[in-house]
Amino acid sequence: KINCESVEYSFEALDELSEKTAVELVKPKPELDQTLSNPKFLNHVVYCWSQSEDVPSHLHAEALFRKLQNYRLNGLRTDIHTYNILINAIEDRISDISQAPSLINAIIHYLESEFKKDETMCPTVVTFTSIIKVLSRCSLPEAPDHAENYLTKMIEYNKSGKIDKPPCQSLYTLVLKAWSNSGLATAGESAEDLLHRMQNSDVPGIFPDTIAFSVVLNIWGKQEKAWAANRAFAILKHMEKRFKSDNTNAKPNAYCYATVINAYGRIGKAVEAEQVLERFIKEYEASEDPDMRPDSVAFTSTINAWSKRGGYEGAIRAEALLEKMHSLFITTGNKMLEPHTFPFTSVLHAWARSREKMAARRAETILMRMQELHESGFENVKPNRISYATVIDCWAKSTEHGAAERAEALLNSLMSLYEQSGDINLRPNSVTFSSVMDAWTKSRERNYIVRIEDLLSKMEQMYAAGAHYAKPNAISYTIVLTAHATDPKANNETVEKSFAIFNKMKKLERAGDSDLAPSTKTYGSMIRIVANRRGQHDNAGKAKELLQEMRKRKIVVDEYSLSYTFLACSRTKGSRSQQKAAFVIARSLYRELKQTVKKPSAASYTNFILACCGNNEKLVEEAYADCCK
Repeated sequence: KINCESVEYSFEALDELSEKTAVELVKPKPELDQTLSNPKFLNHVVYCWSQSEDVPSHLHAEALFRKLQNYRLNGLRTDIHTYNILINAIEDRISDISQAPSLINAIIHYLESEFKKDETMCPTVVTFTSIIKVLSRCSLPEAPDHAENYLTKMIEYNKSGKIDKPPCQSLYTLVLKAWSNSGLATAGESAEDLLHRMQNSDVPGIFPDTIAFSVVLNIWGKQEKAWAANRAFAILKHMEKRFKSDNTNAKPNAYCYATVINAYGRIGKAVEAEQVLERFIKEYEASEDPDMRPDSVAFTSTINAWSKRGGYEGAIRAEALLEKMHSLFITTGNKMLEPHTFPFTSVLHAWARSREKMAARRAETILMRMQELHESGFENVKPNRISYATVIDCWAKSTEHGAAERAEALLNSLMSLYEQSGDINLRPNSVTFSSVMDAWTKSRERNYIVRIEDLLSKMEQMYAAGAHYAKPNAISYTIVLTAHATDPKANNETVEKSFAIFNKMKKLERAGDSDLAPSTKTYGSMIRIVANRRGQHDNAGKAKELLQEMRKRKIVVDEYSLSYTFLACSRTKGSRSQQKAAFVIARSLYRELKQTVKKPSAASYTNFILACCGNNEKLVEEAYADCCK
């Protein structure tokens, strides 16, 4: 590691020497002749600059280019090697990578200008190689066009005799990579055009090989369009045909097949992805070519495709592919198909998305199998937090009796594994806890609210004891409030408890905890809790106060909040003036509902009608007519 301060000191000395030579206009002392006439010293300093850990802003690539030009004007000799070192370091030494193409253009323009006076400044094969390498990696939309221009210029230099070699195969591949990294919608067509030019090239050693084809496949695969995936598949079939006909270097390998499978998987074309996988397996069985041996990447991409498709079929097909992958591993001993966490987790996601009645049980069975495989010696198939969280999510969505109990049992297992191993990948977080709380909310089983409150209390205690991963957030508290809001046995004690939680959230937020900022859903639950208050309470006034608080905090007021404000108005049992004020509140909010909600629900109309009964029968009829529409 080269010391940046030493590099900076060296340039300061060079600056001083350059200034003296320019100002004094006299021949320097004999001991400096070698420094001025031989560029090797300066090249060494520039090389040290390129290798140092960091450089100050006044020595960024743009500044150094200007400095080198000034040195040359003042008599300190540079040559093409000086600028080759500079170009090669541009990627790491430029202040703004978007300026790389313009800096490279300026350097080449300067070199070509100086070459007319000094032959040692002629761009070389190394110059063009360095330029194209930088452009291939800078991920700019204009980079591939510049790269192609320099490829063409290099060909012209070779034909004119300025350089002794034409561009090699790897430079064409770098230009293809420039297209791949550009993010342009036209990258696929442009890359394929270059591929055809390689195929038709009369230069020995230039032809589209496996790497070149792989880059183009990857470009089409990233487009996330059906026609682009089809194009990638067409190229793969062309590679197969080309290889079988003349045994060229364009042999499709496992990466090529996996790229096409992934191209279909990205857009949910699971059937097509599996067809390519089957083709892949057959090609390997026919050839037994080790480069075409199926691997877990191809299987996982296909499993992902079925997982994204959703539904029962997606989950069944994903699990069947997992079984096939494991079966091939057992029968063939192919280490590249050894059980791994990723395909298993993808199957778990498939069941979570399926919404099938037995999804949670199937998912938990797979999770237990992962645990068994890991315990039997397969290190790469260890379940992690995501694995457990996915199965917990399955149980949270399940309508099966005892689902919430199973979700909490899995959470306890996960916590136990983390405490025993200290493995950070097994550490639960607030999302994991919230999923279990949500499972209890949906279960409506006896004492479900107590179980939710106990989980929140447990999170608070763990966090207070130093377990920061268990820190409750706004979602955790909102789940409790939602449970209170939907509790058919709620009473005024429930209301008080809810407001205590709500006020605690706001107090902690004011103290700097932004994770506890109440959301639209939090306020909606509180308004529903207010609407459920029994006795002589100004429910309407309190609900209006909460709505005003939402607007002040710039929190979206949704239909749910407005609907339950209507219900709060209808249940206001205070004085006559309070009831009249409640009707006025409901009437003003009804106008807001019609302006902001495209198609209000029947429940919103019903709650508004209840608020109007006994106050304005004409408005009741109007709301009923609106609802019927």
